[in-house]
Amino acid sequence: MPAYQVDHVVDQTGAGDVLTGTVAARLALGDDLRAAVRLGAAAAALSLQGHGGTGHLASLDESRRLVAQTSAREVLT
Repeated sequence: MPAYQVDHVVDQTGAGDVLTGTVAARLALGDDLRAAVRLGAAAAALSLQGHGGTGHLASLDESRRLVAQTSAREVLT
């Protein structure tokens, strides 16, 4: 599973829920498992930047930018 870094971690609350919800939604929309997990992991990482479970809910575009900015090599190491 990929792990993405963010600049500033504020709170971990809800990150697992964001991961799970994003993966489920993307699978329901027809994404393959690998793409869904990458996007879910990016959304979860971005959610760490806000307070509480809904402090920062990343947009689809924001999550996609984080995936695109992180090379496969960075993710796997």
